[in-house]
Amino acid sequence: MLDVVVIGAGLSGLAAAGRLARDGYRVRVLEARGRLGGRVATRRPPGWEVPIESGAEFVHEDPDNLVHALHAAKLRLSEVAPRQRVAVRGRLRDGRRLFARVQEALAEPPAAEGPIDALLRERLSDREQVDYALTFVRGFHAADPARASAFSLAGQGGASESRQIPAGYDRLVEHLARPLSGLVQTSVAVRLVRWKKGSVELQARSRAGWALEVPRARAVLVTAPVAVLAAHRPRFAPVLPSTKRRAIAALATGNVVKVHLRFRRVLWKRLEPLGFVLVPGGPLNAWWTRGRDVPVLVGWAGGPIADRLAGRDPEAIIAIACRTIAGALGLRRSDVAAELEDALVDDWSRDPWALGAYSWVPVGARWAQSALGAPVDETIFFAGEATHDAGMNGTTAGALQTAERAVAELRAALG
Repeated sequence: MLDVVVIGAGLSGLAAAGRLARDGYRVRVLEARGRLGGRVATRRPPGWEVPIESGAEFVHEDPDNLVHALHAAKLRLSEVAPRQRVAVRGRLRDGRRLFARVQEALAEPPAAEGPIDALLRERLSDREQVDYALTFVRGFHAADPARASAFSLAGQGGASESRQIPAGYDRLVEHLARPLSGLVQTSVAVRLVRWKKGSVELQARSRAGWALEVPRARAVLVTAPVAVLAAHRPRFAPVLPSTKRRAIAALATGNVVKVHLRFRRVLWKRLEPLGFVLVPGGPLNAWWTRGRDVPVLVGWAGGPIADRLAGRDPEAIIAIACRTIAGALGLRRSDVAAELEDALVDDWSRDPWALGAYSWVPVGARWAQSALGAPVDETIFFAGEATHDAGMNGTTAGALQTAERAVAELRAALG
């Protein structure tokens, strides 16, 4: 009999399982995908100069747990050039003051709850600032400004700096999985969690559709994204308490579409270092590079902006991306067409084990994060970015912190 079975091999699941295994608990990790990492998904396509981050890409802050994990994995960080530019009618403008003004407007918590768009209109002085701020909320937070909680977004920090992991985010995944050799099973989808206090039985199937045998356990740690839980994967028997079900229904998930364009040469050489380019109103509203003199551009659409692209044919999205970046950087379309060597598209709404990119909090739903993370009868435990209740939902650092919380709860319950 196992002590803990962990559902999901994303960062929170691997971090928690590794800690428990080192403490001597009998652990098993079950992952529905054929790979580890969850919404950390690094690709290394042939011919590309750098690893491609389909999912999580940046390290925005310095929380001790994430920095410690990166140092332990011997991973260095590189900073994206701290330049903020705004593309307006085919011309680039310096956007640093505009970005700073928007961050200032988001720095203090509101006096009363309400949608973030109302707070931004109240705090910002002109239409350009408001438009930029709303684009930032839609893109960076993948949220709908008309529905997103001002309490959840204002006063919680932001993208003060952006660093990348040149070796690839998956190297952190490999580091977290190292203590779990032989304890992780991939391509195992848990369909049903049958439980009573102190005992859990799981029904699971392989990708071929065959039933798989899973040992009983004293507890289960669920790290599936909230959108997947809302789709009743897995199901629970008996059903989860009503507070837990309401919390799952209350939280929202934003989608992200990323486009990676690889060129034969750096077409934007005169603009290096490029930094970040925001395209207000564009179908892909933010762009950046993967390093100086690397001929790769990444386009990003988040939240309601991504919803307009989600589900479309990848070739159509690539064509839209090329038109967008040509206009934003003042490049000739003929040059973009002639020099484009390869392109990749990631649409997280199409991932059945994510159903979107990361969570955000609607107005009045701040209670739901801690409610989602709360244990059930010392038997069912929860971790993952959506359970972080202190402003770090949607981040890898937040996912790792919830793993620490869940490990402490499991230790207390199991002894």
